Amino acid sequence: MFDPQYCSQLSEGRERMRYIKKCIDEADREKNYKEALTLRYYHIKESTFNDDNLDSLIVFPEYMALFDKHPDQHDHYTFMYAFKWIIESIMNFPQVTIEMAESYFEEFKKRCEMYGYTLKIYYMKQINFYEKIDPAKTMELLNLFRMEARDRLSDEIGDDMSLEICTELDYGSEKKALALMDKMRREGITSGEVPQITYGKLTEYFTKKGNFKEAEYYADLLSPMTRGTGTYYMMEMSNVMILKTFTDISEAVSIFRRYLPHFIASKNVKFRFYFANAAYRLFNALKDKSE
Repeated sequence: MFDPQYCSQLSEGRERMRYIKKCIDEADREKNYKEALTLRYYHIKESTFNDDNLDSLIVFPEYMALFDKHPDQHDHYTFMYAFKWIIESIMNFPQVTIEMAESYFEEFKKRCEMYGYTLKIYYMKQINFYEKIDPAKTMELLNLFRMEARDRLSDEIGDDMSLEICTELDYGSEKKALALMDKMRREGITSGEVPQITYGKLTEYFTKKGNFKEAEYYADLLSPMTRGTGTYYMMEMSNVMILKTFTDISEAVSIFRRYLPHFIASKNVKFRFYFANAAYRLFNALKDKSE
């Protein structure tokens, strides 16, 4: 029997997931479908927010199959919330082919329409997915995203605004992006991971432009907000590591040392790539400095 109080006392991530998996097996043996579905949701949530996402991709297909067999034992809102985490994380793993990802997106869209949700969150996650594989499609998706109404399945307003800022920076207007950033800060708009991911993107953007002063401004806002967050902001802090390779190499080394254990432990290929790319640049800079 699952004990939520005991679970909350366990270390976040793998330890909690092992306990939840043990309880899932017990619920399956007892054919307690309500408990089995709820525990799979907990497992996916723990993997998404306190681990590297990989286990969530493994558990989700059985969660969906069980939900479809017993829809009266679990509400569709909870299921769809887990589903949106999945379509957000699939881009992090090369094991998931484009065809598999697109089939998940189609399934998600179908269920949004079936359960009466708007397609705002669908277009949002499509932007995150297609921006790297079909950039020409990105602004079209952003316009579709803007036309859809928010509903309870939507991410927070801060997440919506951060998406617009990041997309405008890469494919639209820097002026529009910075105006939105100014509004976000002026009105104190935040979410669970915003403005951290927004600051990380702005750091990357201005570093690539060679505007290190502006990049440093956002990096210095970001860095204190990532303390004690494990792997969660590894991508954003990898952007900071690249910047500091140019502006403060000792700080770049500190960031490398801080995230190296997380890099070694993580199975999230996207996070690992960002860190490895930043480390490569740092090592080259150190080599050049020593010559």
